[in-house]
Amino acid sequence: MPEKEDTSKGIVIGAIGGTVLGAAVAALLAARPAEAAPSDEKLNYLIAAQEIMVGLLGEIKGSINQLLEKEELP
Repeated sequence: MPEKEDTSKGIVIGAIGGTVLGAAVAALLAARPAEAAPSDEKLNYLIAAQEIMVGLLGEIKGSINQLLEKEELP
């Protein structure tokens, strides 16, 4: 039964991470600049969006690591 519990925990952790990431992507897409914006503005927006995504992924990884340590999983 321990394998089933580990699988369940993994699914829950993955779902939490996916939900957070999905919400972040939705927020970024909702805030995107107008299509008529100059190319420089679009590039700056894309760079800023990538920086936000990297930061969020780092936070998700940290949260998952904390959960794994708390549950004493590898």
